Amino acid sequence: MSNQLNNHTDNCHRKLRGWVWLFYLFFLFNYNDLCSSNLFTSNITFFNIDNGLSHSSVNHLLIDSRGYLWIATSDGLNRYDGYTFINFKHSLSDTNSICDNYIRHLCEDNDGNIWIATVNGLSCFIRKTGLFKNFYHDPDKPSSLSSNNIFHIYQDRQGNIWVKTIETLEKYLPATNEFKHYYHYNDIFNYASNDFFFSIYEDKKGRLWVGTKDGLNLFDKQFEIFKRYIHDPGNPYSISDNRIKCITEDEKGNLWIGTEKGLNYFTPTNERFIRYFHNPNDPKSIVHNSINDLFIDDSGRLWIATMFGFSIYDSYNKNFNSFRDLSIRNVPITLTGISSIVMDRAHNLWIGGYKGLFKLDFKPFKFGLFPIQKANFFCNVTGIFIESETDIWLGTNDGEIYKLRYNVVNNSIIFEKKFDYSSILSGGIFSFFSIDNQNIWVGTSNGIFIFNKINGSFYAINQIYPKVDFLRGNKVYSFYKDHRNILWIGTEYGLHQFDFKTNKWYPYVHLLKETTTEPIRSVRCFEVDKDKNLWIGTDDGLICYNIDSKEYKKYLSNPKKIINSLPSNNIYSLYYSRNKQLWVGTNAGLCMYNPAADNFRVITEYEGLPNNIIYAIKDDNKGNIWISTNKGIIKFEQNTELFTTFDLADGLQGYEYNLGASTTSSNGQIFFGGVNGLNFFYPDSIISYIYQPYTEVTAIELVTVGVKKIPYIKKCKLLYLLVLKC
Repeated sequence: MSNQLNNHTDNCHRKLRGWVWLFYLFFLFNYNDLCSSNLFTSNITFFNIDNGLSHSSVNHLLIDSRGYLWIATSDGLNRYDGYTFINFKHSLSDTNSICDNYIRHLCEDNDGNIWIATVNGLSCFIRKTGLFKNFYHDPDKPSSLSSNNIFHIYQDRQGNIWVKTIETLEKYLPATNEFKHYYHYNDIFNYASNDFFFSIYEDKKGRLWVGTKDGLNLFDKQFEIFKRYIHDPGNPYSISDNRIKCITEDEKGNLWIGTEKGLNYFTPTNERFIRYFHNPNDPKSIVHNSINDLFIDDSGRLWIATMFGFSIYDSYNKNFNSFRDLSIRNVPITLTGISSIVMDRAHNLWIGGYKGLFKLDFKPFKFGLFPIQKANFFCNVTGIFIESETDIWLGTNDGEIYKLRYNVVNNSIIFEKKFDYSSILSGGIFSFFSIDNQNIWVGTSNGIFIFNKINGSFYAINQIYPKVDFLRGNKVYSFYKDHRNILWIGTEYGLHQFDFKTNKWYPYVHLLKETTTEPIRSVRCFEVDKDKNLWIGTDDGLICYNIDSKEYKKYLSNPKKIINSLPSNNIYSLYYSRNKQLWVGTNAGLCMYNPAADNFRVITEYEGLPNNIIYAIKDDNKGNIWISTNKGIIKFEQNTELFTTFDLADGLQGYEYNLGASTTSSNGQIFFGGVNGLNFFYPDSIISYIYQPYTEVTAIELVTVGVKKIPYIKKCKLLYLLVLKC
C-alpha cells in the first residue's frame, strides 16, 4: 500500500511539473502577446527608499548564485532575499566596510564573493566572513589600481577578474593582490560623467570586448593589444557612436552593443554594424537612443534598458515593443534612467532605474481582480451583493454603487455602470438586502436607502416609513432575515428589527426582558448556527441569542483567561462553516468556538497567524478557511493548521481589506473587498507555483521574554530549525 501511495504521489508530481513546464514554455515563446497585453500593468511590485532601498536611484542589479538580489545604488549596497533588505554602507571607523556608498557595478566570482565598483575604490564582499576587502589607488605602488574611479567589473571563464577605469583595462592578480594595467586609447578632452556606463564582455570564442568613451575595443589577451572600432560618419556600417555603454552576445555569436546614440548589431565575421535608432514617428522603433543595459533572457529575447523606458526586440518582425511607464496599483510611474535588467530563477524580471526597483512577476494571478490596473480608476469596496451567477453589485466608501457582470468564460469582471450617490451620502455603502426584483435596501453611512436597480432611483427609507428617524445618520453594517421573516439590522448605534409580516419597526432592541439593561451597542455582523442560535458581533463583545427560546448569553474578553476567552471585545466578523464550526474574527485574532466547553480557542500572530485583524471569514468545500486581513488574504488549512499568506504578486487588490466586505456565490466563488478593489476566486483554482529556491538560513530567533536575533551565519548546512519557547 505504501509503495502504491508513493508511486501515485510521484505520478502526481510528474504531472504537475509537466504542467508547470508547459506554462513556462508558453511564457517563453509568447512574449509578444504578453507585452501587448495588460501584463506589464498588473503583476508589478515597486521598491524605493520608502520601502527598503537605501537610495531610490538604482545603478546596477545582480542575481547571485544563491538567489540573492544585489542592488547597487547611489547611496549604498543593498541585498534582498525576497522578504527583507540588508543595506551596506561605508563607515569611516570601519576599514572592513564598503569603500564608498556610490556603487556603479557588481560582479560575483567563482567563490561566491561579490565585487563592487565604486567611485572611490574597488570592494570585494567576502561571503565566508561577511566583511569587505578594499582596493585603492596608491601613488607609491604602481601595481595598485590606476584609479579609484571604477566603472565596471567582469570575471571571464578562466576566473580572471577584470576592472574598467576611465582609461585602462585592469587584470587582478590574486596571488599578490596587485593589478596589471592595459592602457587603451583615451581622449582626455572627451569627458565621461560619474553616472556613465562602460562594459566588459567575453564572447563565446574567449575574445574580450571593452566599452570605452572613445570606441569599442577588442582586447587580444595573448598579445595584450587593443583593436578599436569607432564611428565613421562616412560609413553606414560603422558603429553608431563611440561612447560604448553595454555589450552582450546572442546565440549565433553576434554582438549587441548599446551606445549613447543608438543600438548596434555587430557580426564579427564581416565586421559590420547594423544600427537601430529611435524614430518619434515609428512606435515600433527603439524607445530611446541612450542604451544603458542589454539583457538576453532564456528564450533569446533581447531586453534594452534606456534613459527613458525599455524595449524588447522582436527578432521575427525586426522591430521593438517599447514601454515608457509601468502602472503600480493604478498609478503610472514614468520610467527614467533604466540602468539594469535581470531575471531571477523564478523568472521574475527585475528592472532598476532612477526612481527605484521594479519586479515583474510573469506568473498569472491566482486571484481575479477588479478593477484591473487602470490609471485614475479607484474603487474602495465596502459592500458586496451577488444577485446571480453573473450579476454583481458593489458598494464603495465614496457612496457609489457599481453594477458588474462576471464573465464565466475568462473568469473576469466587466464594468457595466456606476451610480454615484456621494452628493446624498456623507460616507460609504456597507450592506445590501434584496427586497424584490427591482428594489434593494442599501445600508449606508446615513441609514437605509432604497435603491431601484432598474431606474437608479435612490431615496431614504423614512420617505416610506416616516417614523424611522432612528436610522438617520446611523451606519448600517449588516442585515439578517430569520425564519420568522424578521429582518435584523446591525448599525453603529444599536440593534434594530423590521417585521415584514406586520410591517412594524422595532428600534434599539435589548433582547433581554429586563428593560433596565444597557442597549446593545454597535452591531457589525450576524451569523446563525444549526441550533438557530443567532450570533451577534458588536464592539462590546459577542452575543448568542436563541431566536425561539429567547435564551441569551454574552461573551466578553477576559484578560485573566485570555487563552480560552475572546482576545478582544471588538468583533469584526462571524462565520459558521460547513463543518459546523463557528469562527469569530476580532481586531486581535481569530477564534474557534468550542460548544462543549463553551469557550474559545484563540489563534493570533503568536501562534502563526500572519495578521490579527480579521475583516471577513469564508470556507471552501475542503474545509479550508479563507480570511481577509490587514496583511492580505490568508488561507488556513484546518487539518494541518498551516497558514498561507497571499500578497500583491498573487493578484490582491492591496494588503488592506474592509470590514464585512465579503460574500460567497451559489457556486462557491469567494469575494473579498478592499481599499483598492475586489478580489474573487474559486478556492480549488488556487494552485501553488512549484519552484524550489536555494534555501539559506539568514537568521535564528529565540522566542523568550525578549526576542534575540542572530542576523548572520558564516556557514550553515542546517536542515531543521528547532524553536524553543521558554
